[in-house]
Amino acid sequence: MKAAVSGERVLKLGKAFLLAVLIFIGLTSLFCLLIWLTPVPERWSAFYGIGVLSLSCLIFGLLGGRIIGKRGLFIGGGASLMLLLTILAGSVFFTQTPTSAEIFHLKYLPCIFCGCIGGVLGVNLSSKN
Repeated sequence: MKAAVSGERVLKLGKAFLLAVLIFIGLTSLFCLLIWLTPVPERWSAFYGIGVLSLSCLIFGLLGGRIIGKRGLFIGGGASLMLLLTILAGSVFFTQTPTSAEIFHLKYLPCIFCGCIGGVLGVNLSSKN
């Protein structure tokens, strides 16, 4: 019986996850600097955060779909859900504030949706077809 995901693919998915987390941290830091140094409205910071998280989920879904090469909708959705839960767990860990009620908030649906789109695009871009 053949394994669904080989060790090489797991390593590539781990690198894609790390890249998505680094993109999230980098873009979040960039927006923090923009808010701090420019007159960009601070009241929209939640939208900036969702946009950055959606972009990170899109990239992780795209890379995950390209690595796996099939079932892009599920791979992208699962990848973005994994990234979302990891970032929320990191947020709870670093800020020491429980956000259990906000984990299942509707504002995170665009992130999952972007991950699904990225997974579909990644499968279509893969050379394994």
